[in-house]
This record gives sequence, structure tokens and C-alpha cells, in this order.
Amino acid sequence: MKDFVGFAPKYEGLIQKEGLTLAPLPFAKKELNTAIQMFQKYGFGQKQMQPILSSQVRMLKKYMHKYKVIHITGHNHNDKSKQSVGIVFPFNENDLEYLTLQQVYDLKSKRAKNFTHLVILSSCSTGTGAIEKGEGPIAFNRAFMFAGARNIVYTLLHVGDRDAYHMLKLFYEKILEVHYY
Repeated sequence: MKDFVGFAPKYEGLIQKEGLTLAPLPFAKKELNTAIQMFQKYGFGQKQMQPILSSQVRMLKKYMHKYKVIHITGHNHNDKSKQSVGIVFPFNENDLEYLTLQQVYDLKSKRAKNFTHLVILSSCSTGTGAIEKGEGPIAFNRAFMFAGARNIVYTLLHVGDRDAYHMLKLFYEKILEVHYY
């Protein structure tokens, strides 16, 4: 398996579409580039890392079984009932694409032993969702576990773009300096 692949939004301005207001995430690309630099610094697969800024859902499906660490940054959108609609990947002001819970659940395959070691969900409230009786919250962290991810980093609250960058920079630094992931 290769070491790292990252997905980040490609847009730069404020987007207001489909009832959403999406603020720019200027630190998203920096977050991915810093992670790549850290993987290189600690000697991990320098030619095997790839930031994907187009953030296409089909690309995620393609790479889930090929990379040890998958880093997804974007806006998580929950509806009024707290049900996650999806992580929003705006390409520009006119085109929105969602990574939905169902799409993540559908990633489960017979190749589960080759599934990614670590999924980083750098989006707000990816560990929250509608509470189902007997099941608990139906959220992205659970969907990735069902699909076969061994470890997942997710959020329960709103996290600012700059703060997420600094937290993940420290996180990567600590796990990579001991070669633990």
C-alpha cells in the first residue's frame, strides 16, 4: 500500500447554493501539503503521496484500498434533523458534490484487509448524526469503520479551518516521529 492521499476543496470564494453557505477553507490545501512534507521528512514513501484537490467522490473510491492514510477535508453538512447529508466538495460556485454516508458504506468490499489504516476527517461534526434506536449516531466515523478503516480521526464539534490545520500538523508530527500509524 502507498502511504498518503488527501482530498481538499478546490474553490476559493464564498459559495451560496442549495440553501448552503460555504466559507472558503484557505488552510485545507496547506493542511494537505504540510502532511505530505511531514511524511517525506520522516521517510515515508516520498513518491507515493498525492494531494487531490479536485475532491471527486469516485477518486476516493478508487484510492480507499491503495493508501494507508486518507485525509479528507471539507464542509460536513447536516440537515435539520442532524442527519448528515454529506461532506461537501465544491468544485466552483456552480457545482457541488457530496460524499454521502451511503457512498462510504458502499466502499466495504471483500478486500477489507487491504482497507486504509487511518482516515482523517478534517470536517466539522463528522462524528455526529441522527440517533437511531439500538444503533447510536449514524455518522461518517461509523460509516468508515463499517467500510473497513482501522482508525478514524473525526470531530464532534465545529472546528475552525486554521485550528484544524494546527491540530493536524501536531497530530501528524507526533505519530510520524515514532513511525506509528
